[in-house]
Amino acid sequence: MPVHKHDCSNCKFIKTFENQDYYFCGDNNSFGGWNLIVRQSSEFWDYQSYNSGWFRDENLKRVDPHFRNMALTLLHYLAETKEEAL
Repeated sequence: MPVHKHDCSNCKFIKTFENQDYYFCGDNNSFGGWNLIVRQSSEFWDYQSYNSGWFRDENLKRVDPHFRNMALTLLHYLAETKEEAL
């Protein structure tokens, strides 16, 4: 269960890690693709959003290990979800 309030009905909760809630948002947005949402509190402004373009290998090699672990968590979740849908 998430520890912070998040009001987007398009987001699916993934997990809480180090007091941050992780969400997958598959809503079509102006950037295309999907987003990873990382919520640090219930304040409406206190979150980070990463478009799917960030998850290319060349980008992941340049980011800090925490973000890389977050990205791999999301990709693992997506793989599990796809298997369950089949």
